[in-house]
Amino acid sequence: MAVAVSPAEGQPPSVVAAFARLQAQFVAGLPQRWQAIEAADTGAVLETALHRLAGASASYGLAPLGEAARRAEALARKTTAPGQDQPLRQALADLRRQIDAIVTVR
Repeated sequence: MAVAVSPAEGQPPSVVAAFARLQAQFVAGLPQRWQAIEAADTGAVLETALHRLAGASASYGLAPLGEAARRAEALARKTTAPGQDQPLRQALADLRRQIDAIVTVR
């Protein structure tokens, strides 16, 4: 999976290195974020977790992950029974694959 261009690209080496450390910390936390998404007991909790992941992903140069989280968030917003909605389940499976690919690459 290709990772988007770093927002720190073109900056001084110290800024690039600092951003890389922050990005690595974010990536290391993705499994815990996924656990929170899986554990969401209401649609509102799920939607919030997905919204936070979407916003943070873009900030850390992981736009495709953010887009996958936004797609799932939009479906979660429309779904009354998260565990029984096939499009939402598919979007969450796609998001999980994105997370697994990013964590594995790092």
